[in-house]
Formats: sequence, C-alpha cells, structure tokens
Amino acid sequence: MRATRWLRIRPRFHNYAGKDGGPKDIKKRIEQTIFDDPTGIPFNTGYFVRLLEYFSNPDYAKHTAILERPYISEPDTIAYSYPTLATHLHFTRRRLVDQFLPVLRAEEKEARKGQAVGLVADRSYEFVVNLLSLLSIGLRAALVSSAAKPREIQHLMATAQASQLIVPSRLQNEEVYRDLPIFHTTEWAVRCQQLQRAQIEQEYRTVIQKANQGIILYTSGTTGQPKAVFTNISAVSGQCELLRHAWKYTHTDHILHALPLHHIHGLSNALLTPLSAGSTIEFVSGQFNAAEILERIARPPSAEFPQVTMFHGVPTMYAALIAAYDAMPAAQQEITADGLRRLRVAVCGSAALPTPIAQKWKNITGSIPLERYGMTETGMVLSNLLDPELRVPGSVGWPLETRQAYILDPENRIIDFPGVPGELVVYWQNWGCMFDKYWGQPAATAKSQVRPVAVDKDVVDSVEDGVVQVKKHKPGMKRSYKHTLDKTFFRTGDVAMKGQHGEFYMLGRASVDIIKVAGHLVSTLEVEREILALDEIAEAVVLGVPSERFGQLPYAIVVLKPAFAAEITGKGSRAKANFKRSAMQRLRSVLSAEKLPRKWIIVDKIPRNAMGKVNKKELLETRAFVPKADDGAAAEEINSELEVQKTQGAKEN
Repeated sequence: MRATRWLRIRPRFHNYAGKDGGPKDIKKRIEQTIFDDPTGIPFNTGYFVRLLEYFSNPDYAKHTAILERPYISEPDTIAYSYPTLATHLHFTRRRLVDQFLPVLRAEEKEARKGQAVGLVADRSYEFVVNLLSLLSIGLRAALVSSAAKPREIQHLMATAQASQLIVPSRLQNEEVYRDLPIFHTTEWAVRCQQLQRAQIEQEYRTVIQKANQGIILYTSGTTGQPKAVFTNISAVSGQCELLRHAWKYTHTDHILHALPLHHIHGLSNALLTPLSAGSTIEFVSGQFNAAEILERIARPPSAEFPQVTMFHGVPTMYAALIAAYDAMPAAQQEITADGLRRLRVAVCGSAALPTPIAQKWKNITGSIPLERYGMTETGMVLSNLLDPELRVPGSVGWPLETRQAYILDPENRIIDFPGVPGELVVYWQNWGCMFDKYWGQPAATAKSQVRPVAVDKDVVDSVEDGVVQVKKHKPGMKRSYKHTLDKTFFRTGDVAMKGQHGEFYMLGRASVDIIKVAGHLVSTLEVEREILALDEIAEAVVLGVPSERFGQLPYAIVVLKPAFAAEITGKGSRAKANFKRSAMQRLRSVLSAEKLPRKWIIVDKIPRNAMGKVNKKELLETRAFVPKADDGAAAEEINSELEVQKTQGAKEN
C-alpha cells in the first residue's frame, strides 16, 4: 500500500520534460522556482510528500489546517486552510533563502554543515509557518521556549550553533529579546496572493541534504543540564507516520492544542502528526485554564465551535481538569461529561499518570486516558491501545509497530521477567524514529549507547536486587548461555518493569525517582500515586533526602485541596498533626515501611516546568522545601512501622 502510494506521487518530483517531451530539463516545463538560484538544494522528505497531498488537493481547498481562537469561549477565530498554509510557506521560504543564501550556496563541505536558526515556539500559526519553512529548505530549527530568559536563550542558541533567532511578531518588542540577533519573516502577513495548484506542486520539487534538515529540541533539564537533541527530518517523518497509524489520525480529527511546542509531545504528537493526516489543530491561547478547556470540549458541535475529537495533556492537566469538574454544579457536570465522552481519544504522557487520577477520569468519561511513553531522543515508543477496553491502568502499554524495547539489569543483561525493575533501552535503528545525536556532545551520544546481553532463560536462577543471577555451572551444562546483540540501543535513564502480558510500567528516572531506603529500592512515583489517592491531596511530590544512616529517606511535599487547606489553616498546628497521622495510617495499608514518607511538607504550590514536571534535583540542591534528614526520628519510625506491619501480618494469618 505504502509502495503503491509512493509510485503514484513520485512523478511529481522526478518527471522532468525536455524539448521533445522527454525527461531532461525541469525548466522547460515549469517556471523558475526560488531553488533555481541556490542550485543543488534537493528535497525528498516523506513528511512534505504527505503535506503536498493536502496542499494541492482540491478537496482540501477550504479545509482548515490551523485555527487560532484569541478567546477560547468566543466564536471569533482566524482559520488558515491547507492551501493558505502552502502559500505562506512559499513567501517565508523566499525570505529565508534570501537571508541564508551564502550558506545554501556554499561549497559542498560548508553546505553540508548547514545552519541552525533559533525559533521561539509559541502556539500560533506563525510558528507553524516558520517551522515548516525552515525544515523545507534544510535549515535546522532550534526550538526555544517562549518563557525562556535572555541568558537561557543565549546558552541554547550557542549549544545549537544558531546564528539568528526568529521571534513571533507579537513578542518582538519584548524586553527579553532586545539584545538578541532577531530575524523577521512575517512580510507574507501583509502581502501575498494565494498560489495556484500548479504553483504549489512545483514549489516542492527539489530535495535537500537530510544531514542538514531537521529539528533541535532541548531535554527538559530535570536531572541535569539541557542537551541539544538533533533529529533529522526522516526520523521526524517516521515518528509522525507511526503515530498516524497507531492512533488513527484522519482529516476528520480536530485537536485542541494546549501543550508547549518546544517539547516532543506538543510538537510531534499534537501538531506535526495531525497535519500529516489532514487534521485541524485549534491552538489554545494563553495559560492553561482547566475550566475553559472543559467548557470548550463540552460545547455542542457547530460551525463556530467544531467538535474536538482529540486532546493531549500531561498528568497535572488531567488533575486540574478533574478538580475543575468537581467544582461545577451537578447540572454543568452532566453537560461537561457528555462533551468529554464525545472525544475520540484523550492522550496522557510526559510523566506517569497516577492511577487515582486515571480512575476519576474514567468515572467521568467512561474510559481512562490513553497513556504512552516517549522521549525527546526517541519519539513515542510505548503506547496503550486505541480501544479503551484494552488499556491497562498505570501502564504505558506495549511497543509501537517497528519499535523495540528491553529492560536491562546493571550488567546490561536483558530482564525478561514480569515485575522486575531495570533500565529501559530502545533500539537505535539507523532509520525511522530515533534522534541522530546530542548536538556538539559526542561523548554524551556515545555514553547513551549500549548493546544488550541476552541470557538463555533455562540458565537464569533468579533476579536479585535487579541483577540477573545465572545458575552455577554443572558438568554437561552448555557454556554459551549468553550473547551480546549486534544492535545498538539507547539508554533512556528511566526505570521500568514488565507486566504479566508484556505491558510496560514506568517507575521513574533512575537518577531521582528511584531511591534506596535502608537497602530497599523505592519508586517515589509509586509513593506519589498512593498519596494522590488520599481525598485531601491535590498535588504530591516525593523526594529522596540524603541520610547518613539510611542512604535516603522519602519526604512528601504536598498541596492540599482548597477545602481541606482552609480547614487545616483555621485550626492551626494540631489540625496539621492530625492530618499527617491520619494520612500515614491510611498509607500503611498499601505501602511497606520503607516507602512511607518520613516527613510531610505542606505548601501552597509546587514549582513545575512547562510540561508539568518537577525538577527534583533542584529542589534537593536548593533545599527550597526540604529540611535535613532526621535519622534519629526516622529510625524510631521505621522500626515502629515494621513492628506494626508484622503485627498486622500475624493477625491476617
């Protein structure tokens, strides 16, 4: 099917007409394009091949690609069709070619190095035009958060070796960009005419070096300095193709987009993939407002408010949506629930979704969100199934088609048993969906590679403390019980384990989410999930505080729901002590002694980044909320808890 489609589309790019009508000189058949001046810039990307189908197809002449709604509850919108997007790409590409002509026409050695251009990522049509324009002529787009500070922007641009920064027109007068090398691309906004179908088709006939063509994204920096991740356009196209099939994007989908665009989740999952399927993306302007999002999704379908079919979010968003729903009157809840049930799919990622939140969402909508797992470096790797009945609560599902993932022990041996934690690694194929490298950091790229060791199951004795134990050698026992795979895999740095049916469960980052308490490995994400199941808790973060005696101790930082917070504040310190005592009592029934929080810290707000993640390393280093570990009190509590649990176990037996 895919091969047939390619054979049908290929002549658009390679059927050149000479004097006698034969395939010789493209200029004899079509007008000169902007690429005839800087010669030798080819174009052969699968992603733009798909876009061309919607750009030049008469059936999509009025089909909206991007919808901007200044106020989410108002009917006023600005809609941009696929042909309009193609037209604006034409004029923006012309501006970029004029600006970077010396780079594009340089000698082969210099041209192959290419050029990176900083691009401020905000949810706007203008950003989409600039991004696709950069990609289509071989300039690397280095995406920068619209909330980044001057020093941070300068560092990110230096890391990506970007010479200039493209800033949205609405932000160009902001103080933060005053001393930066800004380049303007918005002339098309005031003067451009719609291109004809033939002009659109000829615009995409040329091909560029894939080594230069791609995107630089930055890791979130929650466990270390952000790294520049370069992914070429072929891998971007592969990621989109994979998701388009897995999640069944079509031209009938309408995505409500509220995620940051400088991260893989908002960029690939909720923008580039639906565009490649002919879908419509509606951008949410301004800060995330849970009540407004619910109101938009719940609106009856109309010309002014098309039916939203997909929503992508992170766990903190879903928690906020549930809290906003709970605060509604009963009649409004019924209307909102009906609207949420009209979603074709609600996707959740970036961090593990606590089971209590997933269950509350199911109580409202009838199904849990579709959880998946991916990284800046890998794109999406694991996903639950589209059928709500086949999703597994707490799991991120199974490897997507063509993706291969293993769990390794500290000696790089594959752990092929359910319920045993280890490091998740992903097959680093030379094509498809993986990133190329950490830009300018060859040592970091090399360090992230591993070749797993497969161990025959019949010689595995057990797995102790996450390490595969091999049976003692006996006479007649074969010696070649293991072999190193000839494939390279990527170390994700995440700890995961498999379930009984091969599904994957994420336990957190090895560096901050997996802690060792008195010799026991503890997943702080597991503790957070159980704390969030308590009625009083709105948000929770568990940190492993260094302890001389125990290695680390789990401390809980929590935000109370408004009603409980007001009650505790009004009654003083005794009410806080009673809450903590009650919380510990309930947690004892689901957590073993070493997992119970040794200290509870109640705050008004937990600092998070744009993706809703907490920088645990920073919180520990700055001691913003976390006092020094009290080993003496912890020893008494742990011994006491062990005695309590032993007594309870004896009674049950």
